[in-house]
Amino acid sequence: MTNSGDSIYVGYLPVPKRYTALLRYVVPFLVGAAVGLGLLLSFTTRSPGQAVWMAEASSHTGILRESPYPYLETTDGPMLLVEPGKFGSVERFTGLDGSALRVRGTLLERDGWRAIELFGHELIEEEIAIETNSTEATEVSAIGEILDSKCYLGAMKPGKGRSHRACAILCLRGGIPPLFVGQTAAGERVAGVLAVENNSTLPESLLSLVGSQVEVRGSISVEKGLSVIRVTEQDVTRSE
Repeated sequence: MTNSGDSIYVGYLPVPKRYTALLRYVVPFLVGAAVGLGLLLSFTTRSPGQAVWMAEASSHTGILRESPYPYLETTDGPMLLVEPGKFGSVERFTGLDGSALRVRGTLLERDGWRAIELFGHELIEEEIAIETNSTEATEVSAIGEILDSKCYLGAMKPGKGRSHRACAILCLRGGIPPLFVGQTAAGERVAGVLAVENNSTLPESLLSLVGSQVEVRGSISVEKGLSVIRVTEQDVTRSE
């Protein structure tokens, strides 16, 4: 027994009148709204940037520098050294500062910054001539963001902002070198590895600021090819 008030749509019969308005007005409206939402998101979503993570492994030679975080000084510029996963490479290279090395891994790159996720390394017996590029420290004050270098350079997209905050905290806590990227009041771009006095990794007091806009007051210099921003914990504050 069926309710005589119910309408059933049968493909080879005319559409019941009660469904006509739905098909003619409501469905096109919903389709249009979905398309409009998609276009809105595509135009308003922040670009993940030009970060690249090379799929093929490559080898690089240079001189190991342990401070402020392990990196390879090469003829093509500095290369931060990180382990697979969310770990830095401090333990791997402790005591090897100044050694000639060959490292192998996958390269990450963005805005002139490079890092390599290590597969392995070996000490080499050869002279590596590198023109040391260093500058004297100058005072700097800038507003920007504390980033974990591995994800920012291509391991994740986007590798910055609140959406990446939880991942960045885990990476930084694991010893991944922290980067600060921002700009001065005059609009000058500032970027450098953030070295916090008396700390070998980013201290817990600053991890709470990751993913937020912060103000950094410290000194910036190029140390053997690497841009470094040196601060105390008190030099980094949340930006209003």
